[in-house]
Amino acid sequence: MWVIIASAALAALLILALFVPLELAVQLSTAERPRLRMRLVWLFGLVRKEIGRGEKKPAAPKKTGKKRINPRDILSLLQTKGLLQQLKISLQGMLRSLEIKNLTADFKVGLGDPADTGLLFALLAPVILWLNSSLPLRISAQPSFADAPTFTGYSHGAVRVRPIRLVIPLLRFAISPATMRAVKKLVLARWRRK
Repeated sequence: MWVIIASAALAALLILALFVPLELAVQLSTAERPRLRMRLVWLFGLVRKEIGRGEKKPAAPKKTGKKRINPRDILSLLQTKGLLQQLKISLQGMLRSLEIKNLTADFKVGLGDPADTGLLFALLAPVILWLNSSLPLRISAQPSFADAPTFTGYSHGAVRVRPIRLVIPLLRFAISPATMRAVKKLVLARWRRK
């Protein structure tokens, strides 16, 4: 009896924890050399993980005997009837559940040839203008007409998501007939090789 009560309480606690928002903040700087920092915050700041502080971890030794994924298998899976459409629907559902808190980007870009840089900004300027007017973003990009390729700048963004909102798109993708066909194809391909 106590096992059932404890299991039910644990399941309820897990479901409640999925309603707590998860925040992801990303910073990218290309001033001297590219640096990417990410911070993940969950449970109102009780769980924090920061990635990219600059500390270097020792290189892991290479594992031998591990089977690599064959690119033909991936192409074969992507050709499964309905899989790409189901993947697109699931990604759209996940993106709808994201709440962009802020996104700021300020970059200076040059391709080395002034004509190429001009063509690039002829394409980028309307897109940046549309993004700035329709979304809570502040994006600016300046052309650099120097003789050398240039890409410098800074970007910062924060996204909030409630993990429970990701369950339905992921579950819909996992149990779709197209995914089942792809898994069956992958298992049969692995089984035939043995």
